[in-house]
Amino acid sequence: RVGPGHPPMTHAHEGRVSALVLEMSQRLPAEAFVLPAEAMALLHAGKVAAFSYGWLTREHPDPTGFHAEAFGSALSRNQEQVEAFFWDWLSLPQKDYRASSEGVRTEAEQADFQLALSVMGKLYASPRVSLVQHKCVPTPEEWQRDSWPGSPAPNSRPYDERGWCIFEQSCAMLSATDELQLLDAERSLAGRTMTIKATRKSPAQFKRLVGNEDLCYFFGRADRDMICQQYKDIYYHLQLYHTMGQGASTVLSRRVVR
Repeated sequence: RVGPGHPPMTHAHEGRVSALVLEMSQRLPAEAFVLPAEAMALLHAGKVAAFSYGWLTREHPDPTGFHAEAFGSALSRNQEQVEAFFWDWLSLPQKDYRASSEGVRTEAEQADFQLALSVMGKLYASPRVSLVQHKCVPTPEEWQRDSWPGSPAPNSRPYDERGWCIFEQSCAMLSATDELQLLDAERSLAGRTMTIKATRKSPAQFKRLVGNEDLCYFFGRADRDMICQQYKDIYYHLQLYHTMGQGASTVLSRRVVR
């Protein structure tokens, strides 16, 4: 939910207000979430955003608040358009690495996680959802400055070589007609809108892309097959939708943070 005090944050370093670290889904208060009926109403009204970014560590995707700052900036500039958002770390039950070095979920949490994961691509493919994308990773200097002393180096693999990032962006492309409108959030270009061609991949093209282990990385080995099947299902569902004359006829606007 977007609003005062939501989502709850803690400071990574005392006195450094800009470094905002988000708690995992299970540790958020109930009022941080939108109830299903309200979520559906906001979705139909086009008031929902979905975040896409690369996790920086296995235990926490954003342990220095690097992504949170960018997403917070995007939301502040789009307060009238976005009232709720999907962020995997906040929206899905996560593995708790404080409880175990291997990370644990309860049986109920695991069931909820798998159910959400199986339909997550539909959210990114929805023409009513704004894609908010942060492709950047911290520089070594930023990481050293903002992380706890002794922290391991972050995953610096580029956005376009990460399996889930490729999946989310590819799903967003499926629901656009010709173009995507992007909002660049880099400090020197903040607020500038740019347009790129929407390149829709067939299921076979997508499978070849994510099947290349040198160019496409996944934390979990089983994820590759799962998202290929999910992408295929979404692709043919949208193809049928457009064939029946129900598809979008205008360019879809997606607010994207880079």
